[in-house]
Amino acid sequence: MNKYLSKLVKHILLNNEDARDDLMLTIQKIHDAEMVLLSCSKEEYYETFFKCKLSNIDSITRLWRLLQEKHPELRGKTWLARQIQGGEISMLMAKEAYTQLEIFD
Repeated sequence: MNKYLSKLVKHILLNNEDARDDLMLTIQKIHDAEMVLLSCSKEEYYETFFKCKLSNIDSITRLWRLLQEKHPELRGKTWLARQIQGGEISMLMAKEAYTQLEIFD
């Protein structure tokens, strides 16, 4: 994984509590910083983004989740609720898949 990006995500999570619960805010902060480094204006965002000059959103998302998993102090106020919700959805999907298998037996 890109060390620069990992450090930037961690820096944002350490210094901005709102970003701990808001992935899109984290992405915005990263892209804003990269736009400054590239000397691009806000008006040039879409062009810069679609030419793949900014960090990939999927990479940022993976790092955001990984850092919160490894460093509990970087978790936001809604982290636990998101984990519980994710577990409930997984259980519902598993039950649904099991029910569908019974139909064919």
